[in-house]
Amino acid sequence: MVYNKNHTVMPNGSGLLGHNSSSQSAIIVKKPGSSNTYYIFTVDGYTGWDQGLNYSEVDMSLDGGLGDITLNKNISLIQYASEKVTAVRHDNGSDFWIVSRADYSSEFQSFLLSSNGVDDTPIISNSLSYQGATSGYLRASQDGSKIAVCYAWFADELEVYDFDNQTGVLSNPVASQDMHRFYGIEFSPDGNLLYATSWNHYSANGKVMQYDLN
Repeated sequence: MVYNKNHTVMPNGSGLLGHNSSSQSAIIVKKPGSSNTYYIFTVDGYTGWDQGLNYSEVDMSLDGGLGDITLNKNISLIQYASEKVTAVRHDNGSDFWIVSRADYSSEFQSFLLSSNGVDDTPIISNSLSYQGATSGYLRASQDGSKIAVCYAWFADELEVYDFDNQTGVLSNPVASQDMHRFYGIEFSPDGNLLYATSWNHYSANGKVMQYDLN
Protein backbone atom coordinates (compact mmCIF):
# COMPACT_ATOMS: atom_id res chain seq x y z
CA MET A 1 0.00 0.00 0.00
CA VAL A 2 1.01 3.62 -0.59
CA TYR A 3 0.23 6.11 2.17
CA ASN A 4 -0.03 9.88 1.92
CA LYS A 5 1.28 12.41 4.44
CA ASN A 6 -1.85 11.97 6.57
CA HIS A 7 -0.98 8.28 7.02
CA THR A 8 -3.99 7.13 5.02
CA VAL A 9 -3.88 4.91 1.93
CA MET A 10 -4.05 6.81 -1.36
CA PRO A 11 -7.35 6.15 -3.23
CA ASN A 12 -5.59 3.89 -5.76
CA GLY A 13 -2.71 3.06 -3.43
CA SER A 14 -3.53 -0.56 -2.61
CA GLY A 15 -2.80 -3.68 -4.62
CA LEU A 16 0.75 -2.90 -5.69
CA LEU A 17 2.74 -5.97 -6.65
CA GLY A 18 5.82 -6.98 -4.70
CA HIS A 19 6.31 -9.03 -1.57
CA ASN A 20 6.86 -8.27 2.11
CA SER A 21 9.72 -10.79 2.33
CA SER A 22 11.70 -9.38 -0.60
CA SER A 23 15.24 -8.22 0.21
CA GLN A 24 14.69 -4.87 -1.50
CA SER A 25 10.93 -4.77 -1.81
CA ALA A 26 10.62 -1.25 -3.27
CA ILE A 27 12.54 1.83 -4.32
CA ILE A 28 11.04 5.26 -5.08
CA VAL A 29 12.60 7.60 -7.66
CA LYS A 30 11.43 11.06 -8.71
CA LYS A 31 10.78 11.51 -12.42
CA PRO A 32 13.54 13.69 -13.92
CA GLY A 33 12.28 17.18 -14.76
CA SER A 34 9.01 16.75 -12.85
CA SER A 35 7.94 18.34 -9.58
CA ASN A 36 4.98 16.03 -8.98
CA THR A 37 5.68 12.58 -10.44
CA TYR A 38 7.40 9.68 -8.68
CA TYR A 39 7.91 6.05 -9.64
CA ILE A 40 7.68 3.14 -7.22
CA PHE A 41 9.64 0.10 -8.41
CA THR A 42 8.71 -3.16 -6.67
CA VAL A 43 10.26 -6.63 -6.77
CA ASP A 44 8.68 -9.88 -5.75
CA GLY A 45 9.94 -12.28 -3.10
CA TYR A 46 11.17 -15.82 -3.53
CA THR A 47 7.87 -17.17 -2.19
CA GLY A 48 5.89 -15.27 -4.83
CA TRP A 49 8.40 -15.09 -7.63
CA ASP A 50 6.05 -14.93 -10.63
CA GLN A 51 5.29 -11.19 -10.31
CA GLY A 52 8.82 -9.91 -10.97
CA LEU A 53 9.88 -6.25 -11.30
CA ASN A 54 7.11 -3.70 -11.80
CA TYR A 55 6.60 0.03 -11.48
CA SER A 56 3.71 2.29 -10.52
CA GLU A 57 3.43 6.05 -11.06
CA VAL A 58 2.51 8.50 -8.30
CA ASP A 59 1.16 11.95 -9.18
CA MET A 60 1.36 14.21 -6.11
CA SER A 61 -0.99 16.78 -7.69
CA LEU A 62 -3.91 14.32 -7.42
CA ASP A 63 -6.37 13.98 -4.52
CA GLY A 64 -6.07 17.63 -3.57
CA GLY A 65 -2.29 17.52 -3.36
CA LEU A 66 -2.13 14.36 -1.23
CA GLY A 67 -1.15 12.22 -4.21
CA ASP A 68 -2.46 9.10 -5.88
CA ILE A 69 -1.41 6.26 -8.16
CA THR A 70 -2.19 6.94 -11.82
CA LEU A 71 -3.39 4.43 -14.41
CA ASN A 72 0.27 3.45 -14.81
CA LYS A 73 0.13 0.86 -12.06
CA ASN A 74 1.94 -2.49 -11.77
CA ILE A 75 3.60 -2.08 -15.17
CA SER A 76 5.79 -5.15 -15.75
CA LEU A 77 9.47 -4.75 -16.60
CA ILE A 78 10.86 -8.22 -15.74
CA GLN A 79 8.44 -11.12 -15.41
CA TYR A 80 10.73 -13.16 -13.15
CA ALA A 81 13.15 -11.13 -11.06
CA SER A 82 15.38 -11.68 -8.04
CA GLU A 83 14.70 -9.80 -4.81
CA LYS A 84 17.01 -6.99 -5.92
CA VAL A 85 16.62 -3.51 -7.37
CA THR A 86 18.64 -0.31 -7.18
CA ALA A 87 18.72 3.13 -8.80
CA VAL A 88 21.90 4.73 -10.15
CA ARG A 89 22.25 8.35 -11.20
CA HIS A 90 22.95 8.66 -14.94
CA ASP A 91 26.17 10.27 -16.13
CA ASN A 92 24.13 13.24 -17.37
CA GLY A 93 23.26 14.13 -13.77
CA SER A 94 19.51 14.07 -14.40
CA ASP A 95 18.31 10.61 -15.47
CA PHE A 96 18.53 7.31 -13.58
CA TRP A 97 19.25 3.69 -14.32
CA ILE A 98 16.96 1.18 -12.60
CA VAL A 99 18.98 -2.03 -12.30
CA SER A 100 17.65 -5.44 -11.39
CA ARG A 101 18.52 -9.10 -11.81
CA ALA A 102 16.46 -11.51 -13.88
CA ASP A 103 15.82 -14.94 -12.34
CA TYR A 104 16.73 -18.16 -14.08
CA SER A 105 18.92 -16.36 -16.59
CA SER A 106 22.42 -14.92 -16.83
CA GLU A 107 21.25 -11.32 -17.17
CA PHE A 108 21.27 -8.01 -15.40
CA GLN A 109 18.79 -5.52 -16.85
CA SER A 110 19.12 -1.73 -16.71
CA PHE A 111 16.10 0.46 -17.49
CA LEU A 112 16.45 4.16 -18.28
CA LEU A 113 14.26 6.57 -16.32
CA SER A 114 14.20 10.01 -17.96
CA SER A 115 11.84 12.96 -18.38
CA ASN A 116 10.01 10.73 -20.90
CA GLY A 117 9.27 8.17 -18.20
CA VAL A 118 10.48 4.57 -17.97
CA ASP A 119 11.98 3.00 -21.10
CA ASP A 120 10.83 -0.62 -20.90
CA THR A 121 13.54 -1.82 -23.31
CA PRO A 122 16.41 -2.89 -21.03
CA ILE A 123 20.15 -2.71 -21.48
CA ILE A 124 21.29 -6.32 -21.03
CA SER A 125 24.53 -7.28 -19.27
CA ASN A 126 25.80 -10.79 -18.59
CA SER A 127 26.26 -11.87 -15.00
CA LEU A 128 29.34 -13.68 -13.75
CA SER A 129 27.41 -16.92 -13.52
CA TYR A 130 23.90 -18.27 -13.74
CA GLN A 131 21.86 -17.68 -10.60
CA GLY A 132 18.41 -18.95 -9.71
CA ALA A 133 15.86 -17.24 -7.50
CA THR A 134 17.87 -15.69 -4.69
CA SER A 135 17.59 -13.11 -1.95
CA GLY A 136 20.27 -10.58 -1.05
CA TYR A 137 21.04 -6.99 -1.96
CA LEU A 138 22.09 -5.09 -5.10
CA ARG A 139 23.82 -1.77 -4.42
CA ALA A 140 25.68 0.90 -6.37
CA SER A 141 28.61 3.03 -5.25
CA GLN A 142 27.88 6.69 -4.65
CA ASP A 143 29.66 7.79 -7.85
CA GLY A 144 27.82 5.16 -9.90
CA SER A 145 31.01 3.46 -11.09
CA LYS A 146 30.50 0.08 -9.39
CA ILE A 147 27.67 -2.27 -8.52
CA ALA A 148 27.82 -5.04 -5.94
CA VAL A 149 25.42 -7.95 -5.73
CA CYS A 150 25.10 -10.87 -3.33
CA TYR A 151 23.17 -14.11 -3.28
CA ALA A 152 21.97 -15.48 0.04
CA TRP A 153 20.47 -18.68 -1.30
CA PHE A 154 21.90 -21.45 -3.49
CA ALA A 155 25.04 -19.54 -4.47
CA ASP A 156 26.37 -17.84 -1.29
CA GLU A 157 28.39 -15.42 -3.42
CA LEU A 158 29.37 -11.76 -3.50
CA GLU A 159 30.23 -10.09 -6.82
CA VAL A 160 31.44 -6.59 -7.73
CA TYR A 161 31.01 -5.15 -11.24
CA ASP A 162 32.15 -2.01 -13.02
CA PHE A 163 29.11 0.04 -14.01
CA ASP A 164 29.00 2.48 -16.92
CA ASN A 165 26.40 5.01 -15.83
CA GLN A 166 26.33 6.47 -19.33
CA THR A 167 25.35 3.23 -21.09
CA GLY A 168 23.87 1.14 -18.25
CA VAL A 169 26.27 -1.75 -18.85
CA LEU A 170 27.79 -3.93 -16.09
CA SER A 171 31.20 -5.47 -16.83
CA ASN A 172 34.47 -6.82 -15.38
CA PRO A 173 32.99 -8.94 -12.57
CA VAL A 174 35.05 -9.95 -9.56
CA ALA A 175 33.81 -12.59 -7.13
CA SER A 176 34.75 -12.80 -3.47
CA GLN A 177 36.67 -15.91 -2.56
CA ASP A 178 34.83 -16.06 0.76
CA MET A 179 31.88 -18.38 1.15
CA HIS A 180 29.16 -16.81 3.28
CA ARG A 181 25.43 -16.52 3.01
CA PHE A 182 25.80 -12.88 1.95
CA TYR A 183 22.70 -10.76 2.37
CA GLY A 184 23.25 -7.03 3.00
CA ILE A 185 25.89 -4.93 1.22
CA GLU A 186 26.83 -1.25 1.11
CA PHE A 187 29.69 0.86 -0.24
CA SER A 188 31.58 3.40 1.85
CA PRO A 189 30.96 7.03 0.79
CA ASP A 190 34.27 7.20 -1.10
CA GLY A 191 33.62 3.87 -2.85
CA ASN A 192 36.88 2.29 -1.68
CA LEU A 193 35.34 -0.11 0.83
CA LEU A 194 32.50 -2.57 0.59
CA TYR A 195 30.67 -3.87 3.65
CA ALA A 196 28.75 -7.14 3.59
CA THR A 197 26.73 -9.05 6.13
CA SER A 198 26.27 -12.78 6.33
CA TRP A 199 22.95 -14.20 7.42
CA ASN A 200 22.05 -17.51 8.98
CA HIS A 201 18.39 -18.32 8.49
CA TYR A 202 18.45 -20.79 11.35
CA SER A 203 20.09 -18.68 14.06
CA ALA A 204 20.74 -15.10 15.14
CA ASN A 205 24.44 -15.40 14.37
CA GLY A 206 25.88 -13.24 11.63
CA LYS A 207 29.02 -11.39 10.57
CA VAL A 208 30.02 -8.08 9.03
CA MET A 209 32.89 -8.16 6.54
CA GLN A 210 34.88 -5.23 5.17
CA TYR A 211 36.50 -5.49 1.73
CA ASP A 212 39.12 -3.12 0.39
CA LEU A 213 38.24 -2.64 -3.30
CA ASN A 214 41.65 -1.17 -4.03
